[in-house]
Amino acid sequence: NSQSSPFKWNVGLNFSAYKNKVTKINESNPNGFILGSVFRSGVITRTSQGLPISYYYGREILGIFQDANEVASAPSQGFSSAEAGVGRFRYKDIDGNNVINDLDRTILGHPHPDFSYGVNINLGYNKVFVTMFLQGVQGNEVYNFTKIGTDFPSFFNSNRSARVLDSWSETNRDAILPALHTSIVNNESQPNSYFVEDGSYMRLRNLQLGYNFELPKLGVRNAQVYIQGTNLFTITDYQGADPEMGTGNAGDDPNPPAADLTLGVDQGRYPIATSYLLGLKFSF
Repeated sequence: NSQSSPFKWNVGLNFSAYKNKVTKINESNPNGFILGSVFRSGVITRTSQGLPISYYYGREILGIFQDANEVASAPSQGFSSAEAGVGRFRYKDIDGNNVINDLDRTILGHPHPDFSYGVNINLGYNKVFVTMFLQGVQGNEVYNFTKIGTDFPSFFNSNRSARVLDSWSETNRDAILPALHTSIVNNESQPNSYFVEDGSYMRLRNLQLGYNFELPKLGVRNAQVYIQGTNLFTITDYQGADPEMGTGNAGDDPNPPAADLTLGVDQGRYPIATSYLLGLKFSF
């Protein structure tokens, strides 16, 4: 960036990271936990001593049962027969007692990123300038609760996600979803790892393109015309409407706990809006 050059540039970077761990819950019950809000499928988050606040807690999915022999040789999931388990989610036996139940729930992730960042870029050539601000987070998970309605028959006659086209069948054994059904089976809508997604994203928060000029005959020393856009695009693998979560979500709980006990649960909030602005500035 030379003062004599018509091309000017400036780049700024900010970076932040944090780690959190709950050090004490209750002196009389140090091995206990605090539950987050209650949702239609149950409680999704927990907070325990020695772990990050508001982690996701549920069953870990190992895959989908492909045939009756797999069902029969796996820990019991309570199917009426081995054939009834074909095409259903296969859960991990956490406690190793060969029976799948609520004791086989485990930590599935948490909403805290490894780091967050921002990048400011300012470019100019003669009287033309471009400024942009990129912001993002990396390494956090989001619990996509919206999938309970879009990917499973929680509301059988409602609209579904296109993901249900990739449901298990004899001709689609590498599916991401279990076989289609008219109702919830095998506890598949209760908290499990299918709902936990990578929440990392990079978003173009602001982009401005402008031109500086003068109008000496009108007494204008400096003038600027520009067009500006905010939240123009987001790069993410998250499948929900918006990976950027706010604070806690009350879910279906009439008496919700503190907001920070239910972090990172996407219950279908409106995504952040994109906007455009045309501007004109004068200095006399």
